[in-house]
Amino acid sequence: MEESYIQLPSGESLFTRTWHPVSKPRAAIILIHGLSDHSGRFIYPGETLSDHGFVFIAPDLRGNGRSPGKRGHFDSFDQVMDDMKAVVEFTKSQYPGIPVFLYGQSMGGGLVISFALKHPELIIGAIASSPWLRLAHPPSGIIRVIASLIKPMMPSLLMPNGLKSSDLCHDKVVQEAYDNDPLIHWKVSLSTFFIINKSGERAINNAARLHVPLLLLHGNADQITSYDASVQFAEKCPDKCTFKSWSGQFHELHNEPIKEQVLEFIVQWIESLLKRKGFDQK
Repeated sequence: MEESYIQLPSGESLFTRTWHPVSKPRAAIILIHGLSDHSGRFIYPGETLSDHGFVFIAPDLRGNGRSPGKRGHFDSFDQVMDDMKAVVEFTKSQYPGIPVFLYGQSMGGGLVISFALKHPELIIGAIASSPWLRLAHPPSGIIRVIASLIKPMMPSLLMPNGLKSSDLCHDKVVQEAYDNDPLIHWKVSLSTFFIINKSGERAINNAARLHVPLLLLHGNADQITSYDASVQFAEKCPDKCTFKSWSGQFHELHNEPIKEQVLEFIVQWIESLLKRKGFDQK
């Protein structure tokens, strides 16, 4: 695993972890992490996918992990999309001719779907795991109204994000590590909440416009992001979306006891798509 920084057009940079395969990559997979998360919590996917011949690139989004920026804060939806576009274009420059996939977890899953709708020409496929299209238990209407009134005056105001490690997965070791991880900041700004919430609703409303093959994974016992919202999205674009339900599984499928099955399913989907697109190099 290699640690580096990706320079953004704005002059800022994103801390990045990269797992390289032993031979020429068959494809590049860019991981977009979830709320309050960071790339260091994706060692298992990184090692597994690089072992299958893919280069796995995992940036810390601005305001998260070891990247600069106010913790838990995005200025705008376009800012996040531009950052992701810069990472994709950097990857293409480093690995010319290699197909690029986006793989997003939770908030990252919602952002990956939004990116696929906005920039379908830049990626060959997308993987969304437990995407934040809607929350499983959204804030009450009155809280959302109050927050919407405060947001124009204090968009970067930080609030507790309400995440509980016990909702992430069944693995107690992972839960304990999360609770003691100094890079987990447990915060979300008002701006970030509304950006992600609105982009999720917009993605559902525009699902029929998806032109990029999408693998959508969700556990039906997820208590963080809405399983039903993923089902709704998949039903609106059956030709482009492959939906895989995982019975009894929580939010972080890559950390659940069935994680080997999850990653194998992802690998098989990627390999099938590469073959259909004429990139089968195995």
